[in-house]
Amino acid sequence: MHPAGHKLADKLHDYHCSIRLLESASALNKSVRQREPDVLMVDEELPGIHGAVQRMDDAGGHHRRVLLISTYSPEAVGRALDLGVETFMCRQTPVGEVVRRLNRELVEGGLCPAIDEFDAPRMVGSSDQAYEICHKVAAMAPADATVLITGESGTGKELVARWIHRFSPRRDGPFVPLNCGAIPAQLVESKLFGHVEGAFTGATEDRPGLFEVADGGTLFLDEVGELPPQIQVKLLRVLQQRRFEPVGGTQSITTDVRLIAATNVDLKRAVEQQQFRRDLYYRLNVLHLDVPPLRERPEDIVPLWRHFLRTFAHDTGRDEVDTDPDTLRRLLAYRWPGNVRELENAARHAVVMRDRTITPRGLPTHLRGEDPTAGTGPTAGNSSAQHPASIRIPGMSLDELERIAILRTVDSTETVAEAAEILGVSERTLYYRLKEYRGDGD
Repeated sequence: MHPAGHKLADKLHDYHCSIRLLESASALNKSVRQREPDVLMVDEELPGIHGAVQRMDDAGGHHRRVLLISTYSPEAVGRALDLGVETFMCRQTPVGEVVRRLNRELVEGGLCPAIDEFDAPRMVGSSDQAYEICHKVAAMAPADATVLITGESGTGKELVARWIHRFSPRRDGPFVPLNCGAIPAQLVESKLFGHVEGAFTGATEDRPGLFEVADGGTLFLDEVGELPPQIQVKLLRVLQQRRFEPVGGTQSITTDVRLIAATNVDLKRAVEQQQFRRDLYYRLNVLHLDVPPLRERPEDIVPLWRHFLRTFAHDTGRDEVDTDPDTLRRLLAYRWPGNVRELENAARHAVVMRDRTITPRGLPTHLRGEDPTAGTGPTAGNSSAQHPASIRIPGMSLDELERIAILRTVDSTETVAEAAEILGVSERTLYYRLKEYRGDGD
């Protein structure tokens, strides 16, 4: 047993865990047969551990498995998959985090009840980044300050915003989301602030805006960088004065709303380029939380994959299924340009197309390539799409390269919304580009 294992065992005793410390792989099978543990933690450096675990598999067993590794690496993940491990963590992981992860193993294994959903935020995954997000949500939620959430499309920014609302004093109030890039610019003002009858053509009655609808709760503005300049001015005034006037109205309405904004663009750079108001940026960026892309936290890929499989199997009334190691390796090797949203869609596809066990054949087309490490975009592994290396680049303008990227991404996805997420632009921007390109004969 690695010295870190002894130290961890001593600390776990303080958390009232019943610990049995085994010094060798040879003692493992005999001990487990005498009293099967709820959770088995094994050290990958323990001599003979792979053979001992294999013999346990042959004899059967229903315990959860956790692997202790020195550092995270794709090779370590491969060894964990070979051992049938659900979770792995570094030996240097703080003992409090170890306890939380062990508790999750017990809950997912049906060995103890889940804690109340308001006790603490929980993010599916085992990476340090996942736990850091949970800590920040727990710290930010009780405050009533504005939060700016940044991150690429598909990373789960709206989910984080919902957590902040759920664990805040406003949890009993409404959570009202709006994607600022998904509605026409001329309708944004009416959507946010409402309008009175006769304010414009088609305004046949008074209609409340989202600032009024979200009163007492949380208003979430996704893609806030897409707001037109005139709306930025009015939004700043609401944040400063907590009052606004509906479109066409003269009477001010008071609002009590916590604002959470999200963006997949660099707002600070947009400020420098005079595309976003500096004063509004500082009003939004009181508390800041960045959600890293999935490729930067690969430890979360397998837990998220299994979570989505369980969810979709339950929703469709199907039995839960296993995933073979080759498929998991492909998932770990892929770059996931669409982040968690793309992984979720792949899991949904696999549940629909599955047999008894999910194999590479059950994955979406672009994940079935012979070389899974080539998966760096929406057309990776798709023989019908031209490989990026064959694109003529010398002499091509940036506009031409952008045109090719957009059209091929749209052609390889099912919806414009999905293509917009992969490309990291708003649907409105993508529709504008498609109209421009296809108007040229495409």
